[in-house]
Amino acid sequence: MSQKPNTTADMDSQMLGGCSVFVASSLITYGLAVWPFFVMQPLWESHPLLTATGLAAAGTTIFTLIIGKRAVMAGGFGNLAGVASAGVFVYLTLNHVVPLDAMQKQTITQWDPSVGYIIPILWFVLTLLIVLVQLMRSKA
Repeated sequence: MSQKPNTTADMDSQMLGGCSVFVASSLITYGLAVWPFFVMQPLWESHPLLTATGLAAAGTTIFTLIIGKRAVMAGGFGNLAGVASAGVFVYLTLNHVVPLDAMQKQTITQWDPSVGYIIPILWFVLTLLIVLVQLMRSKA
């Protein structure tokens, strides 16, 4: 009687695969999150800001859902890392870069300064909820 070959990867291969997925997922998420803020200008107006935020959130959410089907834990936490670093980018952009640019153009921002805090926090919480739901579904 012949035995079936062992098809499970060794621990080193699993660790390398998980870490690679984590890094790739975080970099792709960061890229999907920040590109709209470079394209949509001027960000001191409400419409370009809302468009950039919507495009970034939609892109990262879709990617989170896709990667969560393939690599739940490594992909999900990679997405959280990407969204966290994108949140820092959004905060710094909205609270430091955009007001300076608006001041140079002798105009004011059309949104409240608290938007710089609210967008990254809500974005991270949304991504965290999606990842937690995917983790719970994978365990069931």
